Amino acid sequence: MKINHARHSNENATMQPATFGRGDDPSWAGHCLSVAFPPPENPIESHGLGVFSKKTGSGSSFCKRAMDYGLGSLAIVLASPALLAISIAIKLDSPGPVFFRQPRRGLNNRSFMVFKFRSMYKHLSDIDANRQTSRNDPRVTRVGRWLRRLSLDELPQLFNVMRGEMSLVGPRPHAPHTRVEGQLLDAASSDYMLRYSVKPGITGWAQVNGARGELVRREDLRKRIDYDLEYIRQWSVVFDLKIMVLTATREIISKNAF
Repeated sequence: MKINHARHSNENATMQPATFGRGDDPSWAGHCLSVAFPPPENPIESHGLGVFSKKTGSGSSFCKRAMDYGLGSLAIVLASPALLAISIAIKLDSPGPVFFRQPRRGLNNRSFMVFKFRSMYKHLSDIDANRQTSRNDPRVTRVGRWLRRLSLDELPQLFNVMRGEMSLVGPRPHAPHTRVEGQLLDAASSDYMLRYSVKPGITGWAQVNGARGELVRREDLRKRIDYDLEYIRQWSVVFDLKIMVLTATREIISKNAF
């Protein structure tokens, strides 16, 4: 799948209230596997992102929610032994809480608290993310290094999914104070806010294509946004399942996870 890296202009774009996950009706069955896009009518839709708002009253939202709750519940049950073992390892490794909570932005730019296993020393934890985590970061604990390497620190976000704040698959949420080349992300790219038209995910199309880790240059952010917007345009249940499989095969041990 090719990614179009051309710059898009959305100076007049305004965030439209998303309806994904609402207004379902019995016509859902025919919409689960594919998405049809109407002709663009406004700046948001000129990016092909009107799919979620246009499918109000369709079954696409039902399919997405059903997959999140169904597979999310199953994942929590299956991962329970691992969740317990990791919790014990964290407590034995360094003083502090098992979980780390950090503010993030989600659907329609709403703030929520994301759950993660604590991977840093308590006194060095950066709740505002004023400093991005880097390779061989001295703030990361011994257990935390392995958790981050295997992406296991993200497992508690299954509870965010069950709370309706996140999806299993979607654009990864960044901490509000994350910067690239000294600028906040929404200031560094005019297209960044378009990612808020859907729920953020535990994994996403950008991550399985290697666009993860520290944001150093604007090009890093641009690449990630392009993948995220492509995911929103191309969304289907089959696409979500493909990303989940790729996450399991490519991202459990990733060179870009640290």
